[in-house]
Amino acid sequence: MARIFLLIAILLLVILPAGAQQTIAEIDPARLDAQDAVEAASGRTPAPRLAGRFNFIVNSSGDTVDANVGNGVCADSSGQCTLRAAVMEANASAGPHTISVAYAFIELFTGSVGNNFDSSGDLDIASNITITGTATQPTALVNPIDRVFDVLSGGNLSLTNIKVTLSGISIQSGGGVRVDNGGSFTGTRIVVVNNIAAAGGGIYINRAESFRLFSSAIIHNNARDGNGGGLFFRDAQDAQVVNSTIAGNMASFTFNGASMPGGGVYVLANHNNFTSDVEFIHSTIAGNTAGVGGGLFISKQNDQTTPVMRLHNTIVGDNLATVNNPNCYVTIGQSAAVLVEFTGRSLFGSSDPACGLPAIAQVVVEDPMLGLLDDGIPDNTKPPMMRLANGSPAINLATSCDPATGGLDQHGGTRPRGPACDVGAHEVPTGITGTLDLFPDGGGPGSSFSITVQDGDLIGNGTLTVDVVTSNTFIPDHETLTLTETPANTGTFVKQVTLAPLPVVLGNGLIEAAGGYTVTITYHDLVDTTAADTRVSAPYLVLTPAIQLLQNGSFEFGLDGWTLDSNVGGDKVRTAPGEASDGVGVFRFKGQVGKQSTLKQNLISTLRDSGDEAIEVGFDIRGDDSSSSVQLKLVIKYASGGKSKLKFPLNPEPAYTTWSMTFVPYIEPDPITTFEVSFIDRSPSGKVYIDRVRVAEVSLGTRGVSPETRTDTLPPPTAPSGFRGGN
Repeated sequence: MARIFLLIAILLLVILPAGAQQTIAEIDPARLDAQDAVEAASGRTPAPRLAGRFNFIVNSSGDTVDANVGNGVCADSSGQCTLRAAVMEANASAGPHTISVAYAFIELFTGSVGNNFDSSGDLDIASNITITGTATQPTALVNPIDRVFDVLSGGNLSLTNIKVTLSGISIQSGGGVRVDNGGSFTGTRIVVVNNIAAAGGGIYINRAESFRLFSSAIIHNNARDGNGGGLFFRDAQDAQVVNSTIAGNMASFTFNGASMPGGGVYVLANHNNFTSDVEFIHSTIAGNTAGVGGGLFISKQNDQTTPVMRLHNTIVGDNLATVNNPNCYVTIGQSAAVLVEFTGRSLFGSSDPACGLPAIAQVVVEDPMLGLLDDGIPDNTKPPMMRLANGSPAINLATSCDPATGGLDQHGGTRPRGPACDVGAHEVPTGITGTLDLFPDGGGPGSSFSITVQDGDLIGNGTLTVDVVTSNTFIPDHETLTLTETPANTGTFVKQVTLAPLPVVLGNGLIEAAGGYTVTITYHDLVDTTAADTRVSAPYLVLTPAIQLLQNGSFEFGLDGWTLDSNVGGDKVRTAPGEASDGVGVFRFKGQVGKQSTLKQNLISTLRDSGDEAIEVGFDIRGDDSSSSVQLKLVIKYASGGKSKLKFPLNPEPAYTTWSMTFVPYIEPDPITTFEVSFIDRSPSGKVYIDRVRVAEVSLGTRGVSPETRTDTLPPPTAPSGFRGGN
């Protein structure tokens, strides 16, 4: 694995320019030495040094050491400034220092594990150092033999736009970062992901003087045989996590599944000489797993009488536990008076509300309706976040917006965007809607449609990015268009989109897409009063097709056009109460060893030819035991006499599920004459129930024909998957 990382680092070194400037020194160390000598010669004690305050610019993705530590110049033996060499030079003087890194990937592989030297293993921080990734995406730092950073007593580390990943593995504490006794740490827009340690898989905070995390993500880390998969706080005196996501972390025992406490966060207060104070503000703790306390585990063993943890406008939900208390678990040791304090409002999942403490007004117990972790969109430039779905009880739930957020959410969106702030890391945009209207173009190469966007957050004019993706266009048409506030304060934008033949012309200010396929449009709102590049919450929009129903039956009138080939007496339409998924009629295959039954219907097609129309099939199905089995067979017959076949083996579940598909038969210009649908039962004993069979021909709107209003229950078509005769 180390060889792979090294290869990537070498490639990046070739791709990215080295840059001429290595170091900018605001104070020359030689001048400081001379000044100290003058002071000493006069019988006076030299004043403490304030700096070299250095600004180092890393121009190598290697991991070599500094050649002459303390001379104020970041340079290895070949004159290159590596990240390790910059840290070594910065540690040699008090600082504060800044280190800028433009590389996408740096692997640390020098030296051994477990020492407190910055020349090998992890990067030990003993001075006041700020490290900033200056690339568009966060700079990824990897250490397969150790953690990445170890902040020592008196050290102060600030990270911005950095990803700490794939590190730790065999070490005991802090797979990505450890902040030790008396050290300080601040992370802004950082991602700590896929790191492993015995305890504190992501970050281990041990009696740190200060810990701050802003607009960051601690995700998919693992405490392999201890506590705190994401974060481990031990006697943390001043810790604050703001606008951040703690998700997908695990506390396990030798990777055998989650069995230890504190999957997301473990807070321990066990020393009387330290006062624990850990605060989460407008953050989301979700999707973590542990034996106990999947989201939070809080343990208090000392005589502290003030709260160990404070939760303010924070979500703790959708976590898992293999034993009990999936969201939050608290354990109280000797003379414990107060453990958790809730301020503002927090939202807990319903499984174990408010850490098992008595119900209070500051805690709402409901499903937070969180989405999946996004990928830091757009282009992985922001720490991943779990977005609130429309209708989430977290929306507008906060009694006040905490000033620590700076009026922003994790991705830089404005807070509030409604009458009140949302709870959690995400602030949902308000009043953003999108529509697609299909209409004839009067005989052009294809139909046209318009996009209408309304953004209630819009103030003044700005730009809107529109991505148009068709199922047969690998590169989307990406256009940036002017969004005019007309009429005032409505943010309404209308743009006509032309369906044109391939290839589309990118960046010409005209939105083009190939006709005849499903069209998906994603909006990115670039108009925001405080920050740019905010993802709009409007759903993906799909071109609405015209529907010609061929069959939409619920077996309410017997077989009604179906033919049955069976010698099994129990194969028939049933009307017993509770058996149908819709109405009272349902077809049942009884199942018998060595017997096969077929339920079939031939439908007369109205498709003129292929390539711009599709077929949708859907039905409800269930089986009463594990032997239930049925095959769906679709046969398409063409005017030329040819035919195509598709077969789908199905093993239905005990409860009704809906099966549906959309496909385009690519046989052109041969018209389709008949579409045959068959259900073939080979179950030895299990019964199979089939209901609500829907078959429809779908015109994708490329012939200038206005679509009919859709009245059936079929879902919008998925991206078509075609086949040729004989498949």
